[in-house]
Amino acid sequence: MGILDLFRGSTDAEKALKLKAKVAQKYGDPLGRQKAIETLGTLRVPEAVQVLMYRFTFAVEPATTDTEEKERTLDLVAGYGEQALPELKSFLRSSDAGISWALRAFGHILSEEDAVGVVVDELTYLGSTYSRSHDKTVILINALEGKTDARIAPALVGLLEDSPDDVKVATLQRLLAPGAGRQGRAHLREEVGTHRAEVEAVLGDRFILDGQGHVQARPVS
Repeated sequence: MGILDLFRGSTDAEKALKLKAKVAQKYGDPLGRQKAIETLGTLRVPEAVQVLMYRFTFAVEPATTDTEEKERTLDLVAGYGEQALPELKSFLRSSDAGISWALRAFGHILSEEDAVGVVVDELTYLGSTYSRSHDKTVILINALEGKTDARIAPALVGLLEDSPDDVKVATLQRLLAPGAGRQGRAHLREEVGTHRAEVEAVLGDRFILDGQGHVQARPVS
């Protein structure tokens, strides 16, 4: 059965959902999967964006084909413009896989300020709830590299409590990055308690912990 046979008597939303099975085929001839991706790009409904983003969540062989398909999928999702934002935000909240591709899509659609706001909102949410995926949190933290938005530090500080070590280390690295300046360090001028070892591991040569566990600039000798 060809793709066109799937569509008889279907709405665009139904067509999009029927194509998920084709998009999800990891093995065999990739042509069917690629045709389904292209067809989804012509269906201007939220369900098409949902199915397209599913392609971000798994890999196929060879790696070059996987990358090419994901890049094409990214282009198609970005082509929806602001129409894709509700589905992208839902994907970011619910998925533990494909996050870096979703963040790239936000970057294509939104201004840098608004894209940072999306990441900050998600990190704030993750800081107040249990997350099964530490990798997802670290990806979001690293997406803020080089950004100096005033909303970043408050969102990151919430991740220093009850988080695994890799999340704490990534958080501290971002807060103490040169671009963070006083903003990042100001949010660390409090007791670090049982996290002293993790903090010291990422301070490098520029900062030290004093006896009370406060982050201080290393004195110039």
